[in-house]
Amino acid sequence: MEISPGLGCLPVRGIRRKLSIAAALASLVLVVAGCNTSDVTYKSTGPDTNCPQGSRMEAATGQKLSDGSRYTDDRSVGGVNYRTAGCAYIISGSGDSISVARVDPQDSSDATFQALQHAAQSEADVSRFEPVGGVGRAARMDGQRLVVFTGSMMVFVQVKRDQGDPQPLETKLARALLAAGTLGQGSANCDGMAPQVTQTFGAFQDRAEDVHYEKAGGAQFEAVGCRYLLSDNGYASVMTAAGSYWQGWLGSKSAAIYRAYLAAQISGRPAFSFDDTLIIADPKAPIEVRVITPTNDDIDVGGLQRAAAELMVSLTSSSASPTSTPRAGHT
Repeated sequence: MEISPGLGCLPVRGIRRKLSIAAALASLVLVVAGCNTSDVTYKSTGPDTNCPQGSRMEAATGQKLSDGSRYTDDRSVGGVNYRTAGCAYIISGSGDSISVARVDPQDSSDATFQALQHAAQSEADVSRFEPVGGVGRAARMDGQRLVVFTGSMMVFVQVKRDQGDPQPLETKLARALLAAGTLGQGSANCDGMAPQVTQTFGAFQDRAEDVHYEKAGGAQFEAVGCRYLLSDNGYASVMTAAGSYWQGWLGSKSAAIYRAYLAAQISGRPAFSFDDTLIIADPKAPIEVRVITPTNDDIDVGGLQRAAAELMVSLTSSSASPTSTPRAGHT
């Protein structure tokens, strides 16, 4: 989109950059300029990034907001880079903000939305840390592996295959091993675990003893076990360590940053949230809503995201919607 000055208004800033959504999507150049007055003409060479009036955003979110400030931003999710153009509103009395923007579509809006959705799902799968029920005394899905606490030992189960979520198979194998009593703390016991591996995956090609190191607090400990080469050239790994490391290991993990993905629907449109960002499918270009709360943990981030998103969808669905022409800026 190009924003050109109207009579008596000079452009404040012009930016020209190239953005890539994925190797399969073509590159696109976006030019953004702006001015501090309301006398602005919008030349639509890309997604419409007109911003809702501050009063409408306040009514939708229930927050007292500053005037919107126009921005462009280079963003990334799951290794996929993209650019947004939109407006940010500061919540009065804090450093918290709500921003609404359009994502530049490089091929089509649908293709861009799907590329970002897939990237967000993939990153969340790799970085997740969440409880898993029904196995051991406690268990966590730590990225792509299942970690089980039995009381006397920790069990690390990881399955690597070309497709699919590994958690169901990892959970199935862990339950089979616990039921059979073939796990040996501090020893590989590759032969003892082989029947449960075969029961879960079918015949495997080969096996080998393995060892890796984990952190518990400021200490490091060793996990010992076996890796099995599966018939499809994937693998299943089972490692064990003393259960006394469990609490320290949990504490080390709690300090890490994990990504959260959640599928959603906004006014009947497909959407997904990823950390502080909500992205909604739109015929013109995907809509991005972000709520940044550095000073207030009590703010309902999801509620504000949804309120702002529903307003944006209602405005984009209307042929004539009042919009503001906020200050130019760049984040």
